[in-house]
Amino acid sequence: MNGDKMRFPKWPLILLMFFVGISLNSIAHGEGELTVTLSGSGTGIVKSSDNLINCGVDCQENYQENKRITLNASGNENSYFAGWSGDPCSGVTKPSCSFTMDHDKNITAIFELKPTLVLTKSGNGKGSVKSSTRSSMGSRQSSSVGIDCGPDCPQDSALFDHNRKIVLKATVDPYSTFLGWDGFECTGITSPQCTILMDQSKEVTARFELPDISISPTFYDFKDVRVRQSSPPASFTIMNNGTGNLKLTKIELLGTDARLFKITRSMTRSRQQTLTLSPGGQYSFSVTFSPTSIGLKTATLRITSNDPDASITEIALTGKGTDSIFTASNTPMVAGAIVQTFNLLGLITDLNSLSPIGNYPGNIKMSTTTPGHFIIPYHKDAISLPSMECEESGTISLKVTWDGPTLPTDPSQIIDLKIQMTFDSCTQFGCSINGMIQIIFEGPLSDPTKIKISVPELTYSNTNTGEDVTIKDLMITITGFTMEADHLISGTIEVSGTLSGTSGGSPIDMECEQFKIEFVPSSTGTTITISGRIKPSCLGDWVTITTPTPIFIPMGDACPTAGEIVAISGEYTVRIVISSNYNITVYFNETLIQTYTNCRDVAALCCNKP
Repeated sequence: MNGDKMRFPKWPLILLMFFVGISLNSIAHGEGELTVTLSGSGTGIVKSSDNLINCGVDCQENYQENKRITLNASGNENSYFAGWSGDPCSGVTKPSCSFTMDHDKNITAIFELKPTLVLTKSGNGKGSVKSSTRSSMGSRQSSSVGIDCGPDCPQDSALFDHNRKIVLKATVDPYSTFLGWDGFECTGITSPQCTILMDQSKEVTARFELPDISISPTFYDFKDVRVRQSSPPASFTIMNNGTGNLKLTKIELLGTDARLFKITRSMTRSRQQTLTLSPGGQYSFSVTFSPTSIGLKTATLRITSNDPDASITEIALTGKGTDSIFTASNTPMVAGAIVQTFNLLGLITDLNSLSPIGNYPGNIKMSTTTPGHFIIPYHKDAISLPSMECEESGTISLKVTWDGPTLPTDPSQIIDLKIQMTFDSCTQFGCSINGMIQIIFEGPLSDPTKIKISVPELTYSNTNTGEDVTIKDLMITITGFTMEADHLISGTIEVSGTLSGTSGGSPIDMECEQFKIEFVPSSTGTTITISGRIKPSCLGDWVTITTPTPIFIPMGDACPTAGEIVAISGEYTVRIVISSNYNITVYFNETLIQTYTNCRDVAALCCNKP
């Protein structure tokens, strides 16, 4: 047994020697450990150039001293590489970092999630928003991924590469308005396009709003307008009560009678394609009505806009063509014109207020019949008196012609006496006259059948009575009269011509055509009937007047206390009823319009045009 020596296995010794050799080799040549760490909100991988590091799976490896290593980082789908930390890669932002393994190294790769862009739409309007990106060369590139928020999409979001420039473009619905952006670089931009740098997650709001149209008035009746004349313009106002822009694309008139109505101020196709009203804005225009025939006329005023609830708004227009100048609204003016005829009567019949006119026929009569009155022959059948000085200033010259003896001895010998009086700023007894008057006594002067007074043009004022009248082309014919001395007592006066100014303390401004006034005085006043045509300046056309019930004006009064006057123009009538308390009640087609206290309150209405 001693001869049999114990034998040990050799393989443990061999293995020990192997590891000792390796250790001795490592000590002899140097070795370092490389550790890679991943951090940040994102994910990614880091690989070494020799593929020994594949961090995400293998993040640690030993390298011989002075070994050159390159690490390459790449982010996963929704992440991006944000940079390195750890010597010697600290501060490097590129995805690759190269270094020499001169000792152990700990390097961290930072990965962050890609920035998110959140797009929100606000307002009550509709529209779409899409994104596109810009390449490194600056050209725009659309992408199948990104923001794509359609008309019914309230919000959308998408991830974008870090530091990528994104272009957002808003497309508005036809009835809506894009009013701008809010958020980061887009704040305050009102154009449909905005560019964003995705250096972080961002939220942007696109505002779409709707308009809200309203029109005033919503219906219009032009009422009665005389044929071949135009109504006063009716004003219409379009307002935008919404939060979006209101776009007016057309304002037009439609219907069978549309040609009788006219828009006097409007945007038209030839001048302006659209008219835009911002929120709270308004636009006004006018329409007139000009009928060419009698009867009810209608049309539709149509406004086309981008209001989704009222893209077409229609307003009914009506008006009535009439051959009358009377309307319910101008009836007070008609009444004023009628009452002015009282002043016309007073102007003509009150010869005391026109004493220079009234006295001369009597004076001429006396000059031919009374001893001591002398006239100077002008020629065989005419005489003239020397120019006479008026009491205060000015002169009066007189020319007289007649048929009969040159020097008559009796008034019956003077036939068709013609007196022409020329007043050159004559002022006397409170009266001032400038102009010419011609008076013709038809027949023998002792008993004339007719008196004609013609006034080419004359101004007359009386400070005592307040008269201030301008007369032009006036012809007054007096028939069936009685006279006392040189004053008219009664008769029928027919007037044609124009008078304007103030008479009897009230205004007068009208043209007369065969306008007859019959007057009969009594101890208590004067009874008057009138008939014929007048053309008051305030009405601008002829009116026929009659008195079914005579007018009575008390002695010393300017206003009547009884009577009925009817004025007719075409198919319409205005009736005036005068009461004993001086009240004047006015009717239009038997519809009561108003009651006035006295004639003075009514007369001025014709002078106050609307």
